[in-house]
Amino acid sequence: MVYNRCIGTRYCSNNCPYKVRRFNFLRFQDWETPSLKLMRNPEVTVRSRGVMEKCTYCVQRINNVRIESEKVNDGVGREIRDGEIVTACEQACPSEAIVFGNANDPNSRVSKLRASNATTT
Repeated sequence: MVYNRCIGTRYCSNNCPYKVRRFNFLRFQDWETPSLKLMRNPEVTVRSRGVMEKCTYCVQRINNVRIESEKVNDGVGREIRDGEIVTACEQACPSEAIVFGNANDPNSRVSKLRASNATTT
């Protein structure tokens, strides 16, 4: 998804298997009001009206955990532990239906849930 090339046809929203794409109908960029400048989050990109928004799997949360794991052991770093990264949708889901993790690690929670008989994929 390249936001600068988006012309707002909403075709990708129709075909998104996860249903996380949303059309931006609103204009969130108010650069003139001085009191609104303090409300902006520098970690979140605000795009203009008329483009499709998509889930980034909380890239700022992933980057924060990655940076913290690299600080350990005098900059040598360590591997990111299972369950250390929690996306916003995973945190908000009361039934724990959304799980984020390393599917390549056979000991991770994601791999175990994927291998269980309760899943269909």
